[in-house]
Amino acid sequence: MLMETWGMIFIILSVIYYSIQSEYSLRVAILMFSVAVTCLHYGTICYLASEISNESEKVSVNCNSVSWWNWMPGFELDISIMSTRARDPLYLKAGPFYKLNLKTFLTILKLSVTYLLILLQFNK
Repeated sequence: MLMETWGMIFIILSVIYYSIQSEYSLRVAILMFSVAVTCLHYGTICYLASEISNESEKVSVNCNSVSWWNWMPGFELDISIMSTRARDPLYLKAGPFYKLNLKTFLTILKLSVTYLLILLQFNK
């Protein structure tokens, strides 16, 4: 996944470099900068969403490994309720369509770059 991210960044920077060499270089540079900032923003959101999912999966493991018999009476009921709820990990979703995570972000980024390259080919 790291290599895919670096590959996408390289493609975006290459498109920015070739776009700046056009006659409308300032407009294109501002547009590409805003696109890059937007990608960084959504990338951060997707990264944090995947971290939330990973941490919620750890809750179930930790509930099952706690030594509840060493704690006060009634604690086993709390652990049982927490363990039952933690079986299904938490996910942030973008509407009913897809779960937010880094894999989804890279898929959307790849698709966007593909569309951009197709539009640039039609422009020539």
